[in-house]
Amino acid sequence: MLQEIKLEDALKKFLQGKKVLVMYDESLKNDGTEFIVEALEKMLERNRYLVDVPAIEDFEFKQEVEQMVKTEKSSTKAVKKEIGRSAKEQKQAG
Repeated sequence: MLQEIKLEDALKKFLQGKKVLVMYDESLKNDGTEFIVEALEKMLERNRYLVDVPAIEDFEFKQEVEQMVKTEKSSTKAVKKEIGRSAKEQKQAG
């Protein structure tokens, strides 16, 4: 006999090694309501799970990024300086 239980209880039973079936609605894919029943383990294998973890700082990566930012700032200053110089030359020529 099958009985519907809460997700939390189903997960507890699953972690205790008991077989848990999952019934889900496939009606979004079909015209009528159609329920599919399969083992929780099979359903869980198809998914990927993510958790929020604290970031671990990579010192070398941080240094490389800082160097890239400094290089970019230097390049931007040089371009602005060159644009200013060109504008002055054009103004003097005109």
